[in-house]
Amino acid sequence: MAVDTMKAHLRDFPADGPESWIFTAPQGRPVVYTHFMDGSWRPACAKAGIPKGTGPHALRHH
Repeated sequence: MAVDTMKAHLRDFPADGPESWIFTAPQGRPVVYTHFMDGSWRPACAKAGIPKGTGPHALRHH
């Protein structure tokens, strides 16, 4: 399943070459952890009712 999801992502967002990033910020640069946490993760968790302080690493349990 993860392989299929990655294939779909690369189909929709093809990499520019072997040294390019798979996941990028909107500007095409690497994702900055603090920007991701403050701009996307925490607001999404709040909207979904996920307890404050829950990080992306917790997803490994699901």
